[in-house]
Amino acid sequence: MLLTIAEAIATARRTVIVADGSYAAIGLALAYNARLAGYPVTAVTAGDAELANTMTTLGADDVLIAISFWRLYESTVLAANEARSRGARVFALTDAASPALAEAAESSASSTAAPRSPATHPPDHML
Repeated sequence: MLLTIAEAIATARRTVIVADGSYAAIGLALAYNARLAGYPVTAVTAGDAELANTMTTLGADDVLIAISFWRLYESTVLAANEARSRGARVFALTDAASPALAEAAESSASSTAAPRSPATHPPDHML
């Protein structure tokens, strides 16, 4: 799975990483290291306005990577669906298989962290 994402980044016109909240640092680090390697990768971490503006130029030669850990933001799912409808390849990096995000993504890579406890990790019931 990670090799597939790496190959997609390498062949894309550009890659957009959507990472919000406490896991924005993961998206920023991935974008930074990909740029160091010479790939056109940006991370969208500043919220809905930046995300909406970025989505207007996404196309079939692009890749969107949705990063979601602990709490899934609806804007991330909407961006993934919009990217998919525009022909972009969509991948998800997550700690849990969210049906809403999984449907939009070509494939998902999940961490092997301990199972989520309902007491500390509420379900993604709003999506």
